[in-house]
Amino acid sequence: MTLQNAALLLGAAGIAVPVLIHLFGRPRPRLARFPSLMLLRSAHRQRHSRARLRRLLALILRCLAIVLLALALAIPLSRLPMLSGLGVPLPAAIMLDVSASMSALTGGQRPIDRAVAAAERILSAQAGGRATVALAGARLRIVEEPERELTAGSSTLERGRLSGCLAGLLARSPRQLATVYLLTDCQSTSLGDLPDDLPGPRPHVVVVDSGPVPRANRAVVEADATDAVAIRGRPLRIAARARTWGRSTDDAVPLTLKVAGQPVDSRSVPMTPGEPAVAELTVAPDEPGVTAAEVRLPADHLGADDRRAVALFVREHLRALIIGGKKTTRFVRAALNPFPPGDERAIVELKLVSAAHVAEDLSGFDLAVIADPSGLSDGALARVADEVAKGMGVLLFAGPDADARDLSARILPALGLEGVTVGDAARVETPRAVAEMLTDRPPLAEFAQPGAGDPGAARFSTVRSIEAPGAGATVLARLDDGQPLLIEGAPGKGRALLLASAPDDAWSDLPRQPVFVPLMHALARHLAAGRGACVLDAGPGELLVGELVRPADAVVLERAGSAVQATVSGRRWSATAEEPGVYRVLADGREVAAAAVNIDPAESDPTQVTDAQVRDRLRPLTAEVILSADVPEAVVGRTAIDLSSVVALLAVLLIAVEAVISLAPDGSSTEREARSHD
Repeated sequence: MTLQNAALLLGAAGIAVPVLIHLFGRPRPRLARFPSLMLLRSAHRQRHSRARLRRLLALILRCLAIVLLALALAIPLSRLPMLSGLGVPLPAAIMLDVSASMSALTGGQRPIDRAVAAAERILSAQAGGRATVALAGARLRIVEEPERELTAGSSTLERGRLSGCLAGLLARSPRQLATVYLLTDCQSTSLGDLPDDLPGPRPHVVVVDSGPVPRANRAVVEADATDAVAIRGRPLRIAARARTWGRSTDDAVPLTLKVAGQPVDSRSVPMTPGEPAVAELTVAPDEPGVTAAEVRLPADHLGADDRRAVALFVREHLRALIIGGKKTTRFVRAALNPFPPGDERAIVELKLVSAAHVAEDLSGFDLAVIADPSGLSDGALARVADEVAKGMGVLLFAGPDADARDLSARILPALGLEGVTVGDAARVETPRAVAEMLTDRPPLAEFAQPGAGDPGAARFSTVRSIEAPGAGATVLARLDDGQPLLIEGAPGKGRALLLASAPDDAWSDLPRQPVFVPLMHALARHLAAGRGACVLDAGPGELLVGELVRPADAVVLERAGSAVQATVSGRRWSATAEEPGVYRVLADGREVAAAAVNIDPAESDPTQVTDAQVRDRLRPLTAEVILSADVPEAVVGRTAIDLSSVVALLAVLLIAVEAVISLAPDGSSTEREARSHD
């Protein structure tokens, strides 16, 4: 027999009350001896002995009644068939793991198939079919029609979070549960520790191992575009990462990049357990808008994780606003767009304006290049700062046309570069060179590759002193004297870069170096990233949340002809995608974002938990592990019977018997009256 609320058994300590009353609460009359009553002593002793026996019996009955009441509150459960007619059968719960790993094929059958068959047997063995059936993956779902759901049941591609689902099942169950059957492949990453503050009664957990599972597995665990923006017709790099568990091979395994189902690039990589296999694949998208790409491995036992979707939001070109003089900005304009107006080969579309003629509406530009910062009026600066907060990027040159005090006090704080102090320009006898660059992050990451160009070849004859930036800014490059050369700030959704040099060759030969063209393009793509449509990542069954630039009546996620309706609240939308792949996010029919939904890499790890680990992770609940093949024998006689009503009835019966015994005359009152008369 087990107790569901064992803590309430402490109420049995209440037996101390009748014991204390018995010992100290009974009145003790004064005894006066009279010679005429000496002959009655023998008869009195006999009656007194019988009274003491009745009082002792009443005390024992009171104590037993209190213990039984405490036991009834603790909800005693019994699984003995002989006691099945004495109490009320308690319902059980069946929680079926439907995570992605349950679809791995081993021996011609999947763990989900064995789990469904075992769940049907458990359900039929329950008294009157009294069982709650729930599906557990990334979320918990209580099914309304268990028989139909189990018959048509199949695994999802969600991440398994079984411990959280088990806690949610206990919190949501309308009835107290005696047993929870957890049918799972016992994948280690799916079963975490339970919280100590579990709600409600704590049932016994029977973990039904639905294995075996594959001993080895390969998976694509990561695939992302390395470039900040994707532009139509331009090469775009996809960094793919794969892993293998439990198996190594001397042969290289191909990682293939596909677009619209057609392979566009492939790299063969060796697969060694514990070491990631990395490949860089290239694609040149030929259409603007959302492009769905996919990185694939050859299929194995778990085919669902052998592919990974990559969402690309491709732009026709970038639009850059150049603020400054025609002569001063000639090198920048030639680097960003050397082609005649209207040439389709142009990546960046340029518009040149003076600082005094900045347009009122800057929403159509992806980035602004400011060669004449001190010429900006307060109104123009406010408009630029407002667009930068909304996602536009800005590249600011601290060259000859910039006033140091104006930069430090007015312009830099407005563009998110607070704390950066710019000094006067000074010509140096020995030209300075770039000695330090952060090539482990954008926008300078591509210069870590051989052949990408060497910014260190440029020489700076005139430099500005710049004090260390504040907490909101990062030094991306320094000269060999330690002075910052390129500083980044992040105001709002946009980005701001300060280059402590001139946009032309007045202070350095950088504009004449071959690296100047790729450097300007790297900075432009980095700055324009904030204007692009948002690319979201999530797993199947997980919530996708995005924000709209302007309110919309309807937001829909569309993939391969199917649509998912999103919930819209103001400028925020949310939706749940069940299937992996690339989704176009449409707001009132316009593409506003893209989403890549992929299997969580944790589902690819075939490592299983041991029985001891199961018991340890499911504490404070009690747990045991059985095989799915043993379910018919294991569930026989496991129906838990609630004996609390029977125990409570027995306690009431004892109280009634105690009352009868206590009220029965024992002759002690007659004796006291006789003593008083004498």
